[in-house]
Amino acid sequence: MLQHEKDLAQYDTMVAAVNPIVKSYQETIAISQKLSNEHQELLNQEMIVNEKIGVLEAQKTEMDDHRTMIQNRSYAMKELERLMPKYEALRTLQTNLDKHRLALTQRSCFV
Repeated sequence: MLQHEKDLAQYDTMVAAVNPIVKSYQETIAISQKLSNEHQELLNQEMIVNEKIGVLEAQKTEMDDHRTMIQNRSYAMKELERLMPKYEALRTLQTNLDKHRLALTQRSCFV
């Protein structure tokens, strides 16, 4: 029996020595799982952020297009303002030509 008791004591000693290692290993696994979960959450958040960036980039493009359109309208308005006096002068000239043509037509009818 003495040998059996020695074997049990040695077994208890080995179990006592291994238990902290097993506990440390279990803690390491728990930490690893927690980090894995946090990593997955960060990946999910990154996906959401990337989607929002895509939306913002699309909005920026839309705003740039709108800005370009406004600049084009502004340019067109300036050109219109620049050309309007010439248009008015041509219109006046056309009106005067129409009056002279009418007068000539009326004179030729009487002759």
